[in-house]
Amino acid sequence: MLEMQQDVFDIWPDATECTLIVSYVFDGSTGHRTYKQRFQLNESVGLDHSLFVTTVIPLKLMDQHHRVIWINRTPQSVRFCRPLKIEFVKESTALILKEKKNLDVEIENLNVLSYSYKSNIITVKYQTHMTLIDGKVLNIVTGTNSCQSCPLCGAKPTQLLKTTDFNSPIFNVKSENLKYGVSPLHAWIRFMEFPLRISYRIEVKKWHVKGDEKLKVSLRRKSIQEKLWIELGLNVDTPKQNGSCNSNDGNTARRTFSTSLKFSAILDLDFKLIYNFYIILIAISSEHIITHFIVPVGVLGENASEARNKLYKSDRKSHARKCSRLANIEDVFHFSLQFV
Repeated sequence: MLEMQQDVFDIWPDATECTLIVSYVFDGSTGHRTYKQRFQLNESVGLDHSLFVTTVIPLKLMDQHHRVIWINRTPQSVRFCRPLKIEFVKESTALILKEKKNLDVEIENLNVLSYSYKSNIITVKYQTHMTLIDGKVLNIVTGTNSCQSCPLCGAKPTQLLKTTDFNSPIFNVKSENLKYGVSPLHAWIRFMEFPLRISYRIEVKKWHVKGDEKLKVSLRRKSIQEKLWIELGLNVDTPKQNGSCNSNDGNTARRTFSTSLKFSAILDLDFKLIYNFYIILIAISSEHIITHFIVPVGVLGENASEARNKLYKSDRKSHARKCSRLANIEDVFHFSLQFV
């Protein structure tokens, strides 16, 4: 990176102390093919249908005068998304906490890079941000026991329903939890699912349904799914064949909100509500708007790492040896380091 920016250092010869801003994460990837390969180490480590990957993305290189030496123009693309480690193991709470602890130690022990250019010594230190995470990882690293509780303030669903004063101490945000970012991609999906859940229950006007109410909710859900398919060509809330997740993804969410008028009409919800959701999502996904931070919120999103997970599946199938598990994962790692 420094070698490719030598013309910049010629213009700014006083740029001798640089900082590289990077985002990173560790995430599980499931639904991989299982090959007939013998385990070379310990058979209890798990099957090869699950990968656990630690990923890093360089975002910006700045000098001591806050001038931009290099910037990642496509931070949500897989072009600069690279794995630090890939292993055959299923994601778990213990594994996530262990990996975070190991990375924290490695980050603390990072050495300053020294680079000689002409008569100058250019040093580079690192500013790391663990922001490429989903809701599950966020809950684990913040110590949130329930996925229904707020990972920022810790408020439980019962507290959210009963408390009407939003200045209540219950909603005081734990500042140390803000460093993990917003997760724009998953925010699109959750914002789409929220009005869907409301619309499914709009006839019974209850969040928790019982008895005959379940049939009403089920029929309305099916009706809404059919309308979304016919009018927008979108398949929502449908389980996938491998059983790992459902059809709700980032592309589906973006399509629904880009047609907010039709989406609100199908759900029988106020258009202004849906449109306001759309504006909020655009703001937190923006790679240009920022006031109080060194990079925009959208730059710290997890789109690239999620897209890279899909590539690992195709790489294992088409670009990796099948003679052994070690050779298979080694080829996947090397192939993912290539420039896309």
